[in-house]
Amino acid sequence: MAGAVQVFKDSMVETDRLRAEQEAEQKRQLDRAKRIETSVANFEKSVGQVLGVVASSEAAPPRSIDASSSAVDAMEFAFARVRRRRSETPST
Repeated sequence: MAGAVQVFKDSMVETDRLRAEQEAEQKRQLDRAKRIETSVANFEKSVGQVLGVVASSEAAPPRSIDASSSAVDAMEFAFARVRRRRSETPST
């Protein structure tokens, strides 16, 4: 009888451990999904800003090469931010 009780206790302990592992994994996946969602939103915002700069520089009369250069710089900056965030986000 004592052996059966011990098996039952061990089974409960193992079940609790597995449940805790599963909950931790679900939380990790949810946190990762939120980080990815934030990165995508930031990327979309950056691209929108770059497109706004490009559109406004196209609509304005040409001033000089500096206007085009600043649009290119803004795009390079936005893409560099995305690459940096991508490298900082752990993948699974």
